[in-house]
Amino acid sequence: MSTYKDDPTQYARDYYHARAAADPEYKKKRAMQSKAWRDANQSKVKAGRKNSRTKDLAKARAGERVRHNRRSLISKRLDSARGRAKKEGLPFDLTAEYITSIWPAENKCPIFNTPFKTARLGESRDASPSLERIDPAKGYVQGNILVVSLKANRMKNNGSLEELKLLVEYYDALLRRKTLLE
Repeated sequence: MSTYKDDPTQYARDYYHARAAADPEYKKKRAMQSKAWRDANQSKVKAGRKNSRTKDLAKARAGERVRHNRRSLISKRLDSARGRAKKEGLPFDLTAEYITSIWPAENKCPIFNTPFKTARLGESRDASPSLERIDPAKGYVQGNILVVSLKANRMKNNGSLEELKLLVEYYDALLRRKTLLE
């Protein structure tokens, strides 16, 4: 059985969750307090982010794997998708909870059945998880998103199903002709 001595931050998490359960306004108050602190201490916030990135980069350069938990991966994917949606003028209504609900249970790409993993500096990012828009024109909305590997996402890119079928048929025929010629 763990105690608060083993993990001092657990006490703060437990307190927060108990307080938030007892007082629905507590979460909003804490969020406003946190935002006010971040606004008043922007240099500290930037320094903390820079320090975190610098540590991760140093680990990556040393060949160590930089660990990311699923929550931070989802957060990063959401931030990127939100930025792309804004830049391209597409609808966006995704939440971390929604992405968690559609994340493959086996933590593998549903297309290639390869495990998701984050790449080290200089490694291929093909197995990294990516948010795929089923119909690119509909944007980043619930029901139009899949979590697949970056390789699968790049292969589909903006092609329609018909275009992808044509691509497969072309290469299939090309390989058959090449096999017959040999």
